Amino acid sequence: MEHETDTKSAEKVQTWARDQLTLMIAGDTQLSFKDVDEATRSRVVLVPFAATLPSEERDRGG
Repeated sequence: MEHETDTKSAEKVQTWARDQLTLMIAGDTQLSFKDVDEATRSRVVLVPFAATLPSEERDRGG
């Protein structure tokens, strides 16, 4: 009986649950994943940034 109650509670939670955040990772090289299932892979969106700044416009970090 306890298991049935837990299942019903989980169903109620699922009706109002929604995304809490969006993780954004920026880098110079493309990410690679090892041993990732299709569900995780389907949630990753790669956004290419093909623009290259001329060297005189680049921030040298100093």
